[in-house]
Amino acid sequence: MYNKTTGRNGYQGDELLATAREGSRLDVSASHNNQLVCLSFPKETPTMAPPLSPGVIFAALLTLYFARAALAKPPCPLWGHMYPKPGIGALSTHPAIQQASQSLSALFGQHLDGTEGGGGGGGGSSASYSYAIEVFSADGGDEAPLLWSRYWTAPRLPEQDAAGVGVKTVASDTVFRIGSVTKVFTVLALLAVAGDAVWNDPITKYVPELAARVEEAAGVPAESTWSPDWEDVTIGALAGQTSGIMRDYALLSELTWGGPVKPENLVHLGFPPLNSSEMPPCGTGPLCTREREPAFFSPAPRMYIGKLLAGMAKQPPSFPPSATPAYSDLGFVLLGWALETITGKPYRQVMTESVIVPLNLTRTYVEPPPDSVGVVPGGRWNVSWAFDMKDEIAAGGMWSSPRDLTKLARGIMTSKLMKPSMTRRWLRPKSFSSDPRSGVGEPWGVRQIPLYPLTNSTYQYVTAFNKAGQIGKYGTVLSMIPELGIGLSIAAAGDFPANINMALADTLANAFIPPLLRATRDAANRTYGGWYRHRTLNSSLLVTIHPVKPGLQISSWTSNGTDMLLAATSLTNAIPARLLPSVDASGIMYPTGLEDVLPGGGRRVSFKAVFEDLAQPQQAGPYTTDCATWISLSGTMYASQPLDQFLFELGSGGEVLGVYNPALRVTLEHVGWDVGNGGAGVVPVAPSPMGNHTWSNSTRASVLSAGYTPAIF
Repeated sequence: MYNKTTGRNGYQGDELLATAREGSRLDVSASHNNQLVCLSFPKETPTMAPPLSPGVIFAALLTLYFARAALAKPPCPLWGHMYPKPGIGALSTHPAIQQASQSLSALFGQHLDGTEGGGGGGGGSSASYSYAIEVFSADGGDEAPLLWSRYWTAPRLPEQDAAGVGVKTVASDTVFRIGSVTKVFTVLALLAVAGDAVWNDPITKYVPELAARVEEAAGVPAESTWSPDWEDVTIGALAGQTSGIMRDYALLSELTWGGPVKPENLVHLGFPPLNSSEMPPCGTGPLCTREREPAFFSPAPRMYIGKLLAGMAKQPPSFPPSATPAYSDLGFVLLGWALETITGKPYRQVMTESVIVPLNLTRTYVEPPPDSVGVVPGGRWNVSWAFDMKDEIAAGGMWSSPRDLTKLARGIMTSKLMKPSMTRRWLRPKSFSSDPRSGVGEPWGVRQIPLYPLTNSTYQYVTAFNKAGQIGKYGTVLSMIPELGIGLSIAAAGDFPANINMALADTLANAFIPPLLRATRDAANRTYGGWYRHRTLNSSLLVTIHPVKPGLQISSWTSNGTDMLLAATSLTNAIPARLLPSVDASGIMYPTGLEDVLPGGGRRVSFKAVFEDLAQPQQAGPYTTDCATWISLSGTMYASQPLDQFLFELGSGGEVLGVYNPALRVTLEHVGWDVGNGGAGVVPVAPSPMGNHTWSNSTRASVLSAGYTPAIF
């Protein structure tokens, strides 16, 4: 029996028992096959140790490699959904989520708002800023209940909004400026009206003024420091922040327009004096625009370069196109213009017709909304409430409410405006960042969140697709976790601490992801867990849920009296027969997203199984990996049918009826947790964090009600 503490063959759990250097003596010790492996080097004079020879270094590396190999590997899940998505009812009514909601409300009240246990009266750190938070499921439609929400009106809001133009109480339909969350709207509109087929088109195809820049740059070598290679800057590169162009022009980042330092004081900081001709001609007054003749959309338009493009023409590139992520608001200004060219309509009209109306976003605006619908924590101009960004709206100029942001995220995750395949292509990282857990999407910040950071579950993550925005006195975050089918929105207004929205997002993730996983596992266990048997053949399948391991566990699988779990593992991994006694066969099923609608309202749902020998060592290195299960999928076929596919049939009420394996050509009926032939069965449970147990059906029900999911493996 495999032992988690010592390993299958008694290997020690530590990779290295000792690594020590005494003067110039180096001892590297590891346990391998119960033998102590040491490398020792003679002690030299204390002044200087001699350089290690390549042979010695190679031997040491081999020792470290085999020491690591003594550790049994954790399961390697498929990227994506680890469990079937539960319905909103399974989430909102789950005791763990209800408890998390209550605890989170108390935490906010006591430590942030000062309304619970802290003297009351809103004396917390949020006295100077209002906020609205919604945590939601993608399931159930726009009217589905939220998993958790909190709306806070700053006690100082009446003082901040002395003119009394805004709302008096923050609620779900209160309007905030959303800053760069507008970029999500811009990309969504492009996908809705043009699809991602235009992603590889150069921006010069849709902004002809830039083609003139290409002509001006004729003879200049590619990837020059002088001008961006506009013909190589694609729509996708702009959406994914890899265009290589500058971040902003004039409006933002420009010191001469004011900011943290007055322009007249810049010389004292070491900046040279400027001639008036060197100053940006537009920015905060007047705004930079793309000037064009009325005949711009005619077959032979007469064009001239507007102030914004003229200013951009003076800027050098930051990087070559598609080299590295480099945030650019200018890129989204260009995307807004491309959207206008593609549709022949102004950006604001396109946004209204393609996104706002179809998603029923009743409190989302592309023009300054009435003051009465929003939170205005100061003078309406001073806090940027009434500031219209004109042509730069596509980068960060919209207004929206928490309720509408929830609708937006639900619409994205349920593919309301595009085919599901396009949504899946969109919700992917498009480039790396220096943080191995972070990537960059279009326009997402992509973050891999470890599910079990304190356990040996190296490869279990969920992926969050996030967009943050800030403008004036407003800050917003929108986040979606498709694997869990949930998302969150945070909007703040007022004098809030720097990065408060991301800190709140961290708090929400830490509070909700564990109970969401628990609720998801419990829902999967209720639907799919238990025995599946054939009425006449000696064929059966036992599906369980493990408290840490991912997916639906194949705890037992017999086909015509044969241990099919062991057979599938050996066939998939090419394990010779002589090694079968030492195999720790693992089979885990993951939802594929494929399903059929059956007559009578039922469904046929597809799962893909991953078969691994968990007794194999961890051997990840510079090139090697011990987590590449995607390579072996459908690697074992029987008469053109895959052994690793399982098709579950569900009734009209969502209850599982049976499972079909195409390779074995047999359907097994679901008989629940009864391991006998109609009598009260006993569910055997292997070693778990709770110890060794055997539970009857009644005991199992009581344990599940307490929140523990039994595991059989």
